[in-house]
Amino acid sequence: MVDMIVPGKVDVRYHLAAVDPGAGKTEALCAFLKAWKSLDFHPVAGALVVLQTRKEIEGCIHRSGLHPSDFAVMVEKGHDLNSRGLLRAGDSPVLLTTQEKLRHLCAGRAFADVDCLHFKGRPRALRIWDEAFLPAVPAAIRKDFIVQPYADLRPHAPKAVAMLESFSDSLSVDTVGRVVEVPREVKATYTALTGLLGTAEAECFAVLKGLAGKSVAVVHGGSRGLFIAGAHRDLPADFAPALILDASGRVRETYRTMEAAGTLLRLPAAAQDYKRLRVHHWDRAGSRSALSGVGARTEILTAAAAVINADNRRWLVVHPQDREGQSSLYDDLSGLCNDPSRLSWLHWGNHHGTNDYREIDRVMVLGVWDYPRPAYAALHMAAGGLPENAASGGTMDAVKAGEARHNLLQAVCRASVRKGLEGICGGCEVYIVAKLGKKAGDLLASTFPGSSMVPWVPAGLSLPDAVQRAASAIERALMIPGVNRVAKGTIKAVLGLRSEDGLAKVLRQEPFRAWADRRGVEVTRRDFRWREAA
Repeated sequence: MVDMIVPGKVDVRYHLAAVDPGAGKTEALCAFLKAWKSLDFHPVAGALVVLQTRKEIEGCIHRSGLHPSDFAVMVEKGHDLNSRGLLRAGDSPVLLTTQEKLRHLCAGRAFADVDCLHFKGRPRALRIWDEAFLPAVPAAIRKDFIVQPYADLRPHAPKAVAMLESFSDSLSVDTVGRVVEVPREVKATYTALTGLLGTAEAECFAVLKGLAGKSVAVVHGGSRGLFIAGAHRDLPADFAPALILDASGRVRETYRTMEAAGTLLRLPAAAQDYKRLRVHHWDRAGSRSALSGVGARTEILTAAAAVINADNRRWLVVHPQDREGQSSLYDDLSGLCNDPSRLSWLHWGNHHGTNDYREIDRVMVLGVWDYPRPAYAALHMAAGGLPENAASGGTMDAVKAGEARHNLLQAVCRASVRKGLEGICGGCEVYIVAKLGKKAGDLLASTFPGSSMVPWVPAGLSLPDAVQRAASAIERALMIPGVNRVAKGTIKAVLGLRSEDGLAKVLRQEPFRAWADRRGVEVTRRDFRWREAA
């Protein structure tokens, strides 16, 4: 931050400071502002601090010890927060705003041209962006949504419909993975639709409008059909150099994409040591879709309640939001627990940015927040990735894994994990219900380096003792990062069996075969391996 105060001292790239949750990211920012204030804001420059919410702006002002003459706030017009500091923002050494406000102010303009963000008539030298950053907005739209408004639009704007028909006809299964260009004329189509149908009904076309004239990738969205995925810039290129403070910077694939594109420099950082964290993983789908089935919902919530009831501490439950018309997950799980008052709740999408649960050292995580597959292609492009690579399975899988790591890290670190000391996390037990497949060990180990991983088989699905010991030994071996197979002789030795017949008897049992099928483990003549790696 000190180097960035002086214009021209750092290269014109984004600079990523990846500091794990609870490791002092916000404290470092506030300490810097406090120290700079003690030097009467010398060297003379200007700082722009971009935060997610107004609440975070208030917290930053308080913790930095800033006087009203030291700062200005710029949020939506009419909000009381705007009057907390100097009314003339250009005279304030520190200007605080939200990400949404900054994007609005910079839309279609160079950063150097946004006068209201200047300090003493010049662009502020120090620009700090807190939390997740992308230089562009990811966007994906279904082909079906492009086709949908034809009937309403055709009598009033036949040329617009003809253009849309031509574009949508060019999108077919044969074009999946290819790059196409969105016609510039879709902007006029959005305007026409807004006039005819109203803003709400034309909202899906706002996405297409943002992609007008840009290259996009054709992506298959499974049962939802074809999508186009792309990105449109909403921050000017000259916003860099800027410092990004992201607690998930270590685990997200989008930053690796920015590095490869040459737009980001990763600053040296040490990952938190998670050796005081123990992760119990049940490789079973726990998403909102999985919880929609009555049988699966009963099985998952019964297993979760059994673990919670066996431990009389407070629990944080991270869960999907209920589908419309579905019974309340809050009510269903609470009804199975002996003391529901011990439960605190966070739904996916609201699982970051709070310290309220830092005293809780037991966490139950139901599912992992997944996005539709085309969204991963759009994230790749928003980070500066090439559109011709966006629809490849390898690209989307890598971005998906990065977002899974990010969401798990943020969710689990709402609890006592964030109470780190000297680089070591706070003690915590976490139970995760999520279908992570053969790469579960890699994903969890890279998210929480140093933590211990324990396969979790709920009591209701318990196995005979001999089968349980064999299954646990096999699973522990296969969850070691980079391991896809383990020799039968290794497992025999771990179990202390003296003959091949002893292991063979276990493998012939129906509970073992059912476990292997459910877990995705293939038994060959010589070894055990993940089915996909066979």
